[in-house]
Amino acid sequence: MNLAQTLTPNKDSRQLYFLRSNGLQIEILRDDKHIWLLVNEVVQSAIELKPPYRPILPHCLVMLLPLIHLREPRSILELGGGGLSFQRYLAHAHPGIAFTSVECNQDIIAAVQSNFPQSESLKVAHSDAFEYLRRCVKQQETFDWLIVDLFQGAQSPLENETESYLPQLFDAVESDGWLIVNCLTPDKAWLQSLCHMIEALVGTRPYLFAVPQMQNHIVFVHKGPGATFPDEVAQFNLYS
Repeated sequence: MNLAQTLTPNKDSRQLYFLRSNGLQIEILRDDKHIWLLVNEVVQSAIELKPPYRPILPHCLVMLLPLIHLREPRSILELGGGGLSFQRYLAHAHPGIAFTSVECNQDIIAAVQSNFPQSESLKVAHSDAFEYLRRCVKQQETFDWLIVDLFQGAQSPLENETESYLPQLFDAVESDGWLIVNCLTPDKAWLQSLCHMIEALVGTRPYLFAVPQMQNHIVFVHKGPGATFPDEVAQFNLYS
């Protein structure tokens, strides 16, 4: 995969949408093969235009490792919807999965629903992610996968309030489910600390994988024993 082509719309791309409002700039670009969502000039989502609308950003491919190597989840909650890349792809490739995305910005929701393909049937909750999560926990609603892909600029809310958020996240994960977290920080000490806190909280050793050629790191933890990646994948675990 040519990262320059996926991370930066090329000169042949055309603008489908542009909005500047409340300090936020939202832009959607496309060419013959791909469509991109940019927020404040940073690519947030990018997919292929042909079904099954495969996500093309490298961290998305890493986050799908449990699906590739283990079992298909029955339900997924995604905190941070963006371009709805995961939900759109899985709606076509694995239509049996019940999937909900949570996005706090109504302008982003409207832009994506109007311009990204096959968005009308996707389930999006307009809400603060952690308010939505608290409601799920209160109602004892749990999910096979909980994906955390939240950023305010380049920073995740988890970086400042890790200890307060982690218990809520695990309360919404099924007893045999996965918590999957996209971390953009290059701070190796913070990443190790996050994994230590997770292991202390749930008693399961997390996986920490670097995304090739990217700053992203993906944390995976299975809630409960019995689910491990094969050796050819586990050898790249950076958690020590």
